[in-house]
Amino acid sequence: MKKLELRSVIVFGTCAIVVSLFSGCATQRPDRVPMREVDLANWHHDCRYKQEQVAMLQRMRLTRDEQIMAQLSVLAQPWKRYTHPAEFREVSMQGMGQTNWYINYHLTLLARDCP
Repeated sequence: MKKLELRSVIVFGTCAIVVSLFSGCATQRPDRVPMREVDLANWHHDCRYKQEQVAMLQRMRLTRDEQIMAQLSVLAQPWKRYTHPAEFREVSMQGMGQTNWYINYHLTLLARDCP
C-alpha cells in the first residue's frame, strides 16, 4: 500500500510540473514580441535612434526559462523538424541561445559605431 501512495504522489507531482511548464504563463513575457532570428541576422542599426534600438534589443532578450522551454519543445516535438522546418529551426536556435547572441552582437555594434 505504501508503494501505491508513493507512485500516486510522484505521478501527481509530475503532472503538476508538466502543466505548470506548458501553461503559457511562464513561457513568454507579455511586454514584448520577440523578433525572428532571420530578422535579427539581417537587422541594421541606425545611430540616430540608438537609445530606442538599445531598449528594443534589451526587451527582446530571452530569459533562461524561455530558452529551457524552447529546448523542451524541440525534444518533445521532434516531428516538427519535418512538418514545420522553419518553426523548428527558430525554436531550436532560441534554445541554443542564438537569439541572445545576435542581440549581444547588435548591442556591441551600436556601442562601437554610435557615439
